[in-house]
Amino acid sequence: MNTPSPSRNQFSTPPKSFTRMDSPSPPIERQTEITENMSENMSEDPVIKFVMIGENAVGKSNLALRFSKGKFDKDSTHTVGFEFQARKIAVTSTLTVSAQIWDTAGQERFSSLTSAYLRGACGIYLVYDITNRASFEAIPRWIEKIHENSHPNAVRSLIGNKLDQVSKRKVSTLEALTFAQSHNLDFCEVSAATSENVEVAMRRLIVSVGNSLIEQDSRLSLPNLEVNSSLLLDLDGGSGDVSLPRPTLSKLPRGWVEVKSGIYENVWTGDRETVRPKEEASKGQINYSRPQSELEKINVSFAGIKVKGTASKKKSKKKNSKKQFSKDDEGGISFGLHGAHSKPEDTGCGKCAISYRPFVKEDKLGVEMTQNSEEEGEVQLLNSDYTTNRFAFTYSWWTAFNYERYVQSDEAICKRMKFVGQEDVYNSVGQKIKADLMDGNPVVLFAYGLSGSGKTFTVFGPDAADSPDAWFKHDKPHPQWGVFPHLAYDMFNEKQDGWKFTMKYFQNVVDIVRDLMSPMVKEQSYKSGMRKDKDGFMDIEWCEGTVLKTWDDLREQFQKSNEKKAISPTQFNHQSTRGHCIMTLEVEMPMVDNPSLKQKGRVYVCDLAGTEPAGDIFYALYEKKTFPNGDVEHILKGPHKDQRKTKELQDQGKKINLSLSEMAQFFMKMAEAVKKKTLKPGKSIPGCNSYFLCKYLKDTMLQARTYLFCAIRPEVQFLNYTFATLGFAKNASVIKLAPKKATVEASAGELKLMAELAELKALVAELQSGDGAGSEDIAALLAQKQAALANQLAGGDAGSAKSNNEAEMKQQAEEYGRRGISLSHFEKGTKEPYFVNLDEDPFRSNRFMYLLTKDVTVFGPGGDIKPLALSVVKGHCSVERHENDKTEITEAFTNCTLVGGAGETIHNGKKLDKDARIALKPFDRVAIGGELLLYRHPEFDPKDQEPMSASNAIEEYQKSLAEADNEQKRQMDERMKAFEAEKDEWRKQQGLVKTQEEQDAIENAKAKEEHDRAMAAVDREILELLPKTKELKKIVGLLDRDQLSFDVTLQRTDDPLGVPTVKVKVINGLTDESIIIDPFEFIKSYSIVKDETSRLSMAIESGREYEVSELNDPLKILFDNTFQLGTCTIFPEYLIYGLSTDEDEVNTDIKNCSAPYNNVGKLEVTWVPLETPDSEEDPDYAPDIDDDIGPADLLGKPWTYKIKISSCSALPITVDECYVQYTFNGVEYTTETLNEQDTHNPAFEYTCVHHVESVDQEFLDYLMTPLEINLYCSPAVRQPKTKVSTTNSAVVKNLTAGVMVAEGGGASRGGGGGGDAELERLRARVAELETENARLIQENEKLKAGGSAVVKGLEAAKALDTSINA
Repeated sequence: MNTPSPSRNQFSTPPKSFTRMDSPSPPIERQTEITENMSENMSEDPVIKFVMIGENAVGKSNLALRFSKGKFDKDSTHTVGFEFQARKIAVTSTLTVSAQIWDTAGQERFSSLTSAYLRGACGIYLVYDITNRASFEAIPRWIEKIHENSHPNAVRSLIGNKLDQVSKRKVSTLEALTFAQSHNLDFCEVSAATSENVEVAMRRLIVSVGNSLIEQDSRLSLPNLEVNSSLLLDLDGGSGDVSLPRPTLSKLPRGWVEVKSGIYENVWTGDRETVRPKEEASKGQINYSRPQSELEKINVSFAGIKVKGTASKKKSKKKNSKKQFSKDDEGGISFGLHGAHSKPEDTGCGKCAISYRPFVKEDKLGVEMTQNSEEEGEVQLLNSDYTTNRFAFTYSWWTAFNYERYVQSDEAICKRMKFVGQEDVYNSVGQKIKADLMDGNPVVLFAYGLSGSGKTFTVFGPDAADSPDAWFKHDKPHPQWGVFPHLAYDMFNEKQDGWKFTMKYFQNVVDIVRDLMSPMVKEQSYKSGMRKDKDGFMDIEWCEGTVLKTWDDLREQFQKSNEKKAISPTQFNHQSTRGHCIMTLEVEMPMVDNPSLKQKGRVYVCDLAGTEPAGDIFYALYEKKTFPNGDVEHILKGPHKDQRKTKELQDQGKKINLSLSEMAQFFMKMAEAVKKKTLKPGKSIPGCNSYFLCKYLKDTMLQARTYLFCAIRPEVQFLNYTFATLGFAKNASVIKLAPKKATVEASAGELKLMAELAELKALVAELQSGDGAGSEDIAALLAQKQAALANQLAGGDAGSAKSNNEAEMKQQAEEYGRRGISLSHFEKGTKEPYFVNLDEDPFRSNRFMYLLTKDVTVFGPGGDIKPLALSVVKGHCSVERHENDKTEITEAFTNCTLVGGAGETIHNGKKLDKDARIALKPFDRVAIGGELLLYRHPEFDPKDQEPMSASNAIEEYQKSLAEADNEQKRQMDERMKAFEAEKDEWRKQQGLVKTQEEQDAIENAKAKEEHDRAMAAVDREILELLPKTKELKKIVGLLDRDQLSFDVTLQRTDDPLGVPTVKVKVINGLTDESIIIDPFEFIKSYSIVKDETSRLSMAIESGREYEVSELNDPLKILFDNTFQLGTCTIFPEYLIYGLSTDEDEVNTDIKNCSAPYNNVGKLEVTWVPLETPDSEEDPDYAPDIDDDIGPADLLGKPWTYKIKISSCSALPITVDECYVQYTFNGVEYTTETLNEQDTHNPAFEYTCVHHVESVDQEFLDYLMTPLEINLYCSPAVRQPKTKVSTTNSAVVKNLTAGVMVAEGGGASRGGGGGGDAELERLRARVAELETENARLIQENEKLKAGGSAVVKGLEAAKALDTSINA
């Protein structure tokens, strides 16, 4: 095997150990022996440092001894610290080098010593014992240590020792050779006992490095560094705790200072300074690092949510001086900008990458991207107010190709930055990912960043199903392909007999998982079916796994799946993913040395939802613009006029932010575990298990090779998001565990076919080498066998699952067919006219077809088509079909006529009277009993016209309902008037009466227009929800869950225009508990319950059994939701005076966030002043504030407090999950989510240090305002004993006697009007609010008369200030 010799320019900056000056001196007891070995003018020759590493007792010392002196010590003992040998080696006739062989201890306690000696080593021998498998399996850990501590260009060799004991072999030569090749290692098996192969194995590395010196200066030395030659190695009382010798510096490098450190790790790598300070030193020990003033503690502000840490930001226009960063800068973390990177020999799993998208608006340049060398990039924030503006990464790639149209500053910087395309990304990163996959490793591609920042583009490329540039619409490599398409294309092209590709693709939308690959449109709770497979990787069992035979199969599957993704236009991206998408591709490959086993490489592509804070999002309008050069851009025009759309996105965004926040907490916990050295392979991180993202990924990422693709925006406007992304990337890069490989046994059928294929291939080769006669017949037989093998593979577990799904779909098709309803999946090629269901959610749209094949098709019970909606009546409406000649059909008339009947039917937004007739045209919208449908006729559908979008069709339908139902609108008007009266009265009692200025603002034309628009959105939302609550109440009654009831309610907000928020109240009558949920959560649950009800109905009609899963039980899915239970308000003014929270004020009342706004428990909150952000609590500490000056004395000074949120008590519901959230000084903070609590008194034990570097008047004013801390809970649900199933007699009786419910009725926007009962309920609600207002008046009076201890203390302090100043 050829040694991986350095190229001529490989050591462009050589390791600084070509002289002895770089190596720590050996202990004094070995000085004599070393002096002898290094005598005879050895100093005249270049000195090259080599290190031997490996587990204890693998024979490293004897191997070094055998090579240097030709001896073997059979009584050799464990090495303590290190051993040292040296030998001259003639590289060429003119060059002899002195090779120092440093033999390190294998025990864990000497790991820090080993790390230090790796620094500057030119060659490294990784030694294992061929009779000890554990020593071989530990090699990846040693490779990781090499990557962390050695020069990246050091050459490496894998040596298997004890070849003399081959009868006891536990590691095969082939396995070790394969491993060495995959990690770019030289390889040889040797015997130190017999000297077999020792000379050749050791010399190859030495000669390789020596050759690289021929054309380079071998006398390089560290400037200004003098090493004391009489240093000692100290063993602390024999305990084995080792500290390295202390160096002597005659002069510090410029900008370096002396700091304490227990271990000397300050070395130079090439021409760059690095430092890895460890622990506090004992007296007399020193280390050197750059001044801490140049660094800043980076806050992990994740998706706008502050997780934990200190806050510091100051305005400064001063730019940091130019500095080269090494892989050990910024805490020793390696990053990449725009693409991930992993060296072939690296086993560290955490590889970070940051991508950079093109400009979308005119702005100043916010980021400079520089790639200094192959593995060294950096990013600098420009035009920034942050004190930390420079970050080190592995790669830093500039991709903003369109800067010339938009950039308003630093154009010269833009011009000098090198543009990096998608193919460059794959060539530098994707090939390494491919090598990992081919080696049977699990790989995670983790795409994170702001919506529209380019994260999806980096891993996939364009992926919109309707885009002509979508990657899956190109069968050959395309310039815009991302990492995954390139990877998959290469893998399929290299596919060999016996390979099996299996794909899963699903999307997490809040707390639901949707199988994007299932034609049946499956969705379930994210907790459902989430299990670890036999290899320890998390899987969602019910999601369909499809076996892919070809590259085209993959492209076709992706296009179908992407059409179902939940996306929405926001100001960040015209196609923002509204939920985390995860695709897994598993590749089974027969092992070369053991065909009965197959290694399973798998890649997880995790395309996360955008990290933007929920409150920043709005539903946007875009205009598509094509430029003369062919570039296409979507230009943001502004927010959509329907604010309901924005509100729904923001409600979803809050849940997304929480899942991303938990992921940030996971990485922070991992960073702490790495720091404490408690993170081990196979071990999990406690907690961080409340939301889908962490629950699914955290354990997988701990045993996979992870590539983190972070994405940033180039504009200054997005700098706050950019800084947060870089902060997250800093923590996320700590994953440093070796990946866990998975295997699977080949079936007997596969083995048989593989053997037959091997024989046939050999026969074909033999015939072709002769006259070729008969080779064609054999080749045909070979192709048949290959097809048989492919079919055998497709019939495995995933294939069986697919067969089961197909059987289930056929069963559904038969059951729906009895109602005259067809599944779209089976009718794609129809030429008949039909209706297809519409839904704003693409996942639920186009599922069902109503084929109009008869002369007259009657809708309703007993008719030809029996829709599943409750409001469909007998003879609801009909469609007449006329067999006209095609030439007679005009644009205004096809061959179908819609005829009104006994039920409510709406055509293109207009109600159709009974017996009224109207000709149907392609793309007409028809609502039958609340079921919104689109009319299609394949023969006459316009080829140059698109149908109205589902959202616009729904808006059209809702408008028609509003115009038709005057009584419901009247009730709504009364409701809003009552709410306005209630709000005004409440504001008066709270002393918050509007000032004249506020009144004038409301009267302002623009403000009034905005107010009216917002109130119209509220009206529409109520109009949509009221009929659904009534319909769902009927449905849950049919399902034996009549303890549930629902109410549309309004919740006060801090909106300056006084616009309320619409919520849905869910009441559990059995426990007298209630929760308040967002409308989008209610509608999601409403749709799932309707789906389950229709499945039950079908099962009953077919006489088969069906049971609704516990997680989809109406009680669980509607009541087991996280909601804001209440808010506690504290007055932080006393924090200005350096006071701690008074004992009487620690437990604060939690006020219900909805009527009757009563107390719902206590929250224990304490504020404690600290001297500095890193200080421990000191009960005697109090900030020194000049009483003569008062609060103004704080101006310009630092301010530091720790908040402690300990626990809640006396909550009115039994809590299953809960968390606390608050906003301090403009940043949102969230505690970790507690789960499986089952308590009324959850304990958070949360602490966070808040620090302001320099107090200004704005911050003082902020502390004078109330601080709200919100409590969010999910109730513990007690599941009823009776199941919702066909075995429940009550369910069977109800559904048999009742009317079936529409499956997929998410688009159903129908329902009746309100009625007197609804009006009475609203009046009762107003009466309740009036009572609550009276109670609030009394409470205010008490506060005025009494007041808290802290308030009294503040008043006394103010009085004292006044008297002193007077």
